[in-house]
Amino acid sequence: MDSITRNKRLRWVVMLLVVMNVVLLTVMWVGYNKGPGRDKPGNGGDRFLERKLELRPEQTEELKALRQDHFEKLETLKREFHQSRKELHELWKDEQGAAGAKGLAEKIGRLQADIELEIFTHFSDIREICDDKQKKVFDSIIEEVLKGGQRRGGPQGMPPPRQGQGPGGNLPPRNGR
Repeated sequence: MDSITRNKRLRWVVMLLVVMNVVLLTVMWVGYNKGPGRDKPGNGGDRFLERKLELRPEQTEELKALRQDHFEKLETLKREFHQSRKELHELWKDEQGAAGAKGLAEKIGRLQADIELEIFTHFSDIREICDDKQKKVFDSIIEEVLKGGQRRGGPQGMPPPRQGQGPGGNLPPRNGR
């Protein structure tokens, strides 16, 4: 009789835990995209720059126009970049794939360069709408961002190198290289 009671209790505890998990997952799923700044890309960056640079209303409007244009250009470049990478990675299935791989790799390189140039141009354009005092603040913000970016690793899509990797390190090179 004691084991029957214990099994009933255990069954109720498991049911309670399942219900709690479902409720928690529902709350997390529904509330995920409702946080501040989640309504459009870059929205938090706009407000951050407005606050830090103490932008005037006309500068704020210029910033919004610059960001809209920037995100449209960047989205187009990134879409083409990812499509080209997908095409490149599909070539391994093709017996003659090596012939097209070099051209696609060069295209990917040009697209990555275009992305970097678009980002550079965007920040240059933002800097141009600033007065001298704001430019100093802007430059310090960009320096901080760039310092933080150096810690992240290599080129886009590449993981940071492992410690001791390759020749001269204490780990053997990957894939026999």
